[in-house]
Amino acid sequence: MRYRVRVITLMAIAVAVFLFTMWMTSPQEVSGEVNSFTAKTMNAVGEMEVAPVQPQEQENPLGEPFLIRCTCYTWTGNQCRNGSWPVEGLSVAGKEEWLGKAIIMYSVAEDGGIGDFIGYFDFTDTGDGIDLNGDGQGETIRNGTSIDVYRDTLEGCYRWIEQYGDYVYIQVVDAAG
Repeated sequence: MRYRVRVITLMAIAVAVFLFTMWMTSPQEVSGEVNSFTAKTMNAVGEMEVAPVQPQEQENPLGEPFLIRCTCYTWTGNQCRNGSWPVEGLSVAGKEEWLGKAIIMYSVAEDGGIGDFIGYFDFTDTGDGIDLNGDGQGETIRNGTSIDVYRDTLEGCYRWIEQYGDYVYIQVVDAAG
């Protein structure tokens, strides 16, 4: 009986310390180097070729599905731009104006049109994206020509790109996800 009480007490203390640590951690913006994770890391690994970026900034994408470059990023130890922790299957980085909006995401069909439904996501993060002009600063996420999907592991990033490729269709909706 005493053993059980000690174990429960220790578990409660551990949870309290964890929650206190998360509460005390201030939100940090994720750097562009992390958000261009797929392009830089997968090229460095040499196992996967990354498709060229076709920047086409969207005029008014709210509510209309459109094709966009999709990269992945993984755990950095930093919170998302909105102050939450990234969650696989939910968190996506996009341009600042999209922060807090929801996304309906679709694959690209073989004919280039809208394919199968992938899921609902939230823009919880921002970032820089892929460096197009060689200045060391990414710009594709900032200008709305790419998004970054959060995956828990590097293997998850590889699986995402293998399953969905480098482009997806998204529909940005002004609603909470």
